[in-house]
Amino acid sequence: MAEDTTATDLDPEHRHADGRPQTDEERRNLAAIERFRELYNGEDMERFVREAYAPSFHVLNLDGSSWTAGAANPQNLLVDAESFIRAEVIIRAKAPGRRMTFRRVVPSGNVVTVEASIVDESRPGWELSWCGIYTFDGEGRILSDHTYLNRMDWPGLGELLAKGRS
Repeated sequence: MAEDTTATDLDPEHRHADGRPQTDEERRNLAAIERFRELYNGEDMERFVREAYAPSFHVLNLDGSSWTAGAANPQNLLVDAESFIRAEVIIRAKAPGRRMTFRRVVPSGNVVTVEASIVDESRPGWELSWCGIYTFDGEGRILSDHTYLNRMDWPGLGELLAKGRS
């Protein structure tokens, strides 16, 4: 017999196990991750990268067995703003109606883990779920972005990777 899951809360609010309140750093980083989403959902990808990310950062995309944390390569690692901006412009062009929605946001010290989805207004019913682990600097900018995604479903990523190989 199938289990009734209608009352299951799939997106519970994060609370520290010991009951303590969020720290000032965690509140700052939660505000920064909200700003990250706002910028990502905007039109200006250069502004998104330059305002959300620290001057020295890395973005590591992980996709199961093909892109792993143990073996970064030029296809899944970004370490400069110009390459990141170009990638986001290409991806945005393939999905101009994209919007990031958060399912869960879990702050812990200088790290925020986000479970999110990308939806696209031009594709009703389409949703791409992913998870990101973001490490912040003292200014509330992202130093480290480890994103777990299915690269085969990410709009524009195949084209971007093909350009990288040529």
